[in-house]
Amino acid sequence: MQTSARGFTLIEMMITVAVMSIILAMAVPSFREAIENARLSTQVNELVTALNAARAEAIRTGRPIWLIAKEDDFNKGWCVRASDDDCGTASPPDLLDHPALDARLKLADTNAPPPPQKPHIAFNRLGALVTPADARTIEIAPKICESDSPKRLIGINAIGRVSVSRDHCS
Repeated sequence: MQTSARGFTLIEMMITVAVMSIILAMAVPSFREAIENARLSTQVNELVTALNAARAEAIRTGRPIWLIAKEDDFNKGWCVRASDDDCGTASPPDLLDHPALDARLKLADTNAPPPPQKPHIAFNRLGALVTPADARTIEIAPKICESDSPKRLIGINAIGRVSVSRDHCS
């Protein structure tokens, strides 16, 4: 009686492992880039949500609404309030509160109000920017912004409309 051996030879297993190693070596950098893009998109979406919520609340209530940086730095977080007081003060309460930005990202705000004013973005009862009334651009990028690393630009025009565009570090 003759029985046939079933299974894989050592050479077949070694070839399979080698092919899988090559495929994984090519896939890992793509996964890293996908994770960085997801992290960046998440933070941008959270800031855009806060900006749109502040604008909508200003239009709804007919009063100015502020998006204020925590500890004078948007990288440390932000809140949406019906006053220009610091985040976390009791009256009025914060409408929205956001923790610090992901430590691997940085936020830069152009046309921010000059010191001694706190960094903020305010919308009036019509949903337009209050101070400064010029258009603003907020950049969110990796802290180490290497050439061709993705970054996002959040634009707020004078009438308060928010837009997002993609760009790359230079």
